Amino acid sequence: MEVYKKKNCSIIFAGGYFHPQTMMFESAEGIELIRRTRADKAFVSAAGIHDELGVTTVYPHELQAKKTILSTTKSVYFAKIGDFQTIIVDNGIPDKYAAFIREQGIELIVV
Repeated sequence: MEVYKKKNCSIIFAGGYFHPQTMMFESAEGIELIRRTRADKAFVSAAGIHDELGVTTVYPHELQAKKTILSTTKSVYFAKIGDFQTIIVDNGIPDKYAAFIREQGIELIVV
């Protein structure tokens, strides 16, 4: 309820079956909307954290939406910086990031 009052924030609700215990809507259309939206920031709840299972949820209807949110945000980890031999960037790279890349022994090309 507080987010809609903030500038530069958009709230998007996908319709579908309403789960009152979690206040969540669930539908295939909602999952597709999440895929297309590609959020900059996402707030995702968890039921717990387990040393072997990882981050968990209690309700099965939340699973697909949470996995989709995490896999489609704009900033998703996919590799270590050391996995690259050369990185090509525009001239807007901050000095601290350029220095970090070079310290890792990676060729940095600024165009």
